[in-house]
Amino acid sequence: MTTEQGVLSGTRVIDLTRTTAGLFATMIMGDLGAEVIKQEPREITPRTLGRFVTSERKVGNEDLRTIQTYRNKKSLILDIKSPQGKGVLFDLVRVSDVVIDNYRPGVMEALGLDYDSLREINPQIVSCSITGFGATGHHHKRPGFDYIAQAMTGLMTRTGEPDADPLFPGIPIVDIGTGMFAVHGILAALYARQHTGTGRRVETCLLDTALSFLYTDGVYY
Repeated sequence: MTTEQGVLSGTRVIDLTRTTAGLFATMIMGDLGAEVIKQEPREITPRTLGRFVTSERKVGNEDLRTIQTYRNKKSLILDIKSPQGKGVLFDLVRVSDVVIDNYRPGVMEALGLDYDSLREINPQIVSCSITGFGATGHHHKRPGFDYIAQAMTGLMTRTGEPDADPLFPGIPIVDIGTGMFAVHGILAALYARQHTGTGRRVETCLLDTALSFLYTDGVYY
């Protein structure tokens, strides 16, 4: 047993994510010692969805995947679309360090929760957005998923037999990788804040992650 605190102890993260890449990123932040406050939009949350999962994949009424990704996190049921809920969120932003979301581009702006809006409340805030295809480009407003990014970039063709169809890996590797890249960006922004005194916007997307995973294969192509 150790009493040593995590390296991010004293850092507060507001988690507005809903899918694997974002949930994985905030899980890592929690593992590093950050206080992660996970916003839940309604009473039915991933924590309560265990009743729909087969018994071998849950403990009690909780899904094992949820137990894993929600470790070291606090839950807060909050409707950020309502004036009251948004007010509570703004109060949290004033005393927090990081806000992370994985909505499609434009959603946070429409809610008044984008980086430009949040830094008016807290100039030191770091705002990280995870999307499918980035903030600009032909597909930027479309929802994105791991296997779509793998297929579009050709990453999926690097798995399987040479004469067979592309094969999807057994784990959501692009989701996980994007979560890791998000953490890298957040940590870099927090480090820069020590010198500048101000926060910044961090962006990452599934398509960029899949392209980066091609590594030298992409260069050869």
